[in-house]
Amino acid sequence: MAAPLRPLPRAYAAFIRQLSRERRVRASEAAFVVEGIRACGDLIRSYPNQIRSVVVSSAYLRQEATA
Repeated sequence: MAAPLRPLPRAYAAFIRQLSRERRVRASEAAFVVEGIRACGDLIRSYPNQIRSVVVSSAYLRQEATA
């Protein structure tokens, strides 16, 4: 059985927003944000050991559960 999903802490959500908006943050953290099912799937298949985290919305999970 999979571990239960935890809510995204506000500080981590703010960090993700900074990564997506500010080049200097991406450079200093050596990280970036990937959005979209196809791009994320490609990244997971190609570089699974380099992924720091995966954040998924509850709306997406509900949509996939009914598909």
